[in-house]
Amino acid sequence: MIRRTLLVDALLALLVGLVAMAMLAGTSEQSAGGFRHVDAMGIGLVAASAAPLIFRRVAPVPVFIVVAAATLALAGFGYPFNFPFGPLVAVYALATRRTRGRLILAVGGSAVLLTGAALLMARQQPVSEVAGRMVIWGLSLAGAWIAGELVRDRRERAAEARRRATFEAEQARKLAVAQERIRIARELHDSAGHALGVISVQAGAARLLYERDPEGSRTAITTIEKVAHDTMEEISRLVRAFRSDGENEQVVPSGPGALQELVARHRDAGLTTGLEVNGLPQAMSRDVARTVYRVLQEALTNAGRHGTGQAHVTIDFLPDAVELTVTNPVAGGTPAGGGGSGIGGYGLIGMRERVALANGTLETVNAGTTFRIHARLPHPKEA
Repeated sequence: MIRRTLLVDALLALLVGLVAMAMLAGTSEQSAGGFRHVDAMGIGLVAASAAPLIFRRVAPVPVFIVVAAATLALAGFGYPFNFPFGPLVAVYALATRRTRGRLILAVGGSAVLLTGAALLMARQQPVSEVAGRMVIWGLSLAGAWIAGELVRDRRERAAEARRRATFEAEQARKLAVAQERIRIARELHDSAGHALGVISVQAGAARLLYERDPEGSRTAITTIEKVAHDTMEEISRLVRAFRSDGENEQVVPSGPGALQELVARHRDAGLTTGLEVNGLPQAMSRDVARTVYRVLQEALTNAGRHGTGQAHVTIDFLPDAVELTVTNPVAGGTPAGGGGSGIGGYGLIGMRERVALANGTLETVNAGTTFRIHARLPHPKEA
């Protein structure tokens, strides 16, 4: 980007110099007398009025001063300089930058340029002709300033819009994470309540069987230990989630069969869905089962909303993990996976948060015509 900008400015400076030189040489040859013919000093002054424009973006104030001084020198040495191409570009560049004192400098510098050029040119040209030329110069410089102001204002509004969009996107992401954690915490509350109920029952059984059935008592205690261990692992992963009141949500079913039921439900709703199950379906921990269910729910919702009405689901049951892959064609011009509402209405953000809290990984691939979601979740087996 920097090289491209420098190249554009260099080409602009070269163009200004060539046009000024062509006008200077042509007017000099047509003049009957009184004007100085083009020589080495004239070429140098033309170059001085154009070459600094290469740095107009990084140093607009010095560039304007040098260019205006070189233009004034052309008039002072008697060269037939008819139009201030260099100062015009320099004033525009000064207006596009929010530089301290730029308005005072532009107005004062332009006034000095116009006044000095008028006094110097009046020595060789009629006053009426010089006055008309200065009016054109002044209007041109004012037009260049106004154009620069408009460009600067447009750039600042665009930059502010980008900053606001970035801020709003970050706020939306934080809200999505918070909403998903609230949902997870609510599910954790139900899971912990169930676990405590099991522990309470088994503890009572262990107490009653302690003397007449020691083996049964040990089995109950082992069950208590296992349920407590699994529940503590689940709580430790989700301890920062918070539970909010006021919403009644459907309990998410768990287990391999629930995934097939979810696919069938979307198929009945009109989504042509293929299902491939590899490996032996096995019991998963409650949080992993819920996460897989929610990811599949979100992926199928996205496929129905943003796709062409088709999706293919692959579930791989591995010894230490479960992998879920959902692939769907994408409708032309539609952002794949943009913002489904399968889990809280926050799309992929909530999906990633849920998978991360379950110690899993989520990968999304947008191939242009297809969109693929791949989730891998390690799972300790249920007792």
